[in-house]
Amino acid sequence: MIFLLLALILRKRAKTRNICLGLAVVWLFVFGNTPIYEAAQKWWQVPQTEFSKLEPHQVAVVLGGGGLAPNQSLESVVQKECARSRFVVPLLLHSQGKAENLLITAGSFKKSKGQEARDLKKFYETAGIAPSRIFLDEQAVNTHQNALYSKEILDKKFPQERPLLVTNAFHMRRALATFKKAGIDCDPYASDYLHGNNEHRDFMDSIMPSPKVLDEWNRLFKEMIGYIAYKVTGKL
Repeated sequence: MIFLLLALILRKRAKTRNICLGLAVVWLFVFGNTPIYEAAQKWWQVPQTEFSKLEPHQVAVVLGGGGLAPNQSLESVVQKECARSRFVVPLLLHSQGKAENLLITAGSFKKSKGQEARDLKKFYETAGIAPSRIFLDEQAVNTHQNALYSKEILDKKFPQERPLLVTNAFHMRRALATFKKAGIDCDPYASDYLHGNNEHRDFMDSIMPSPKVLDEWNRLFKEMIGYIAYKVTGKL
């Protein structure tokens, strides 16, 4: 986008304009390329155990942290993301005996503090999980607080237990390190973990830029910056 703007601003300078346009095209085809993005995510994501080999855990910590925007229903998010949603994965973990209890940590937004955690609890109860199996942290508004408030609950309710940690694959590296810094060793289970290669992808899909991939890069870059910021400030 910056290169396109420069090309417009410098349109009277043919050589500079053409360089900017060329760089814009290269940027679009690199950062809009699905295989390149998937390779980057696989490099960034933390290795995790296959579901079939996952040992049963007493508790899974489910990170919220703004997954729901104000006035957005949980149902709309679940329907959009389907099984890739970090809100749906805990249902699978519980139903298959991989996580006996769920600890939801989600303070959400200022005007609806704790609402995301309560909405998730209601969602899981509707899906058949007993209320006694669901624990809430309604205060955390960032990953650092997720870890601190979760530790208080885990120390009280599940001392000595090693929990599962559920969040998105791009966020797992920072989350896992932040929880470890807080004194919680977790086993990661990302909701949208990428496995292997997509051998069935159409050739044109492999070379044509995708707006969705550009947005995914934006999320990944923000997460990398967040990781560096947490590292510098001693939160991981």
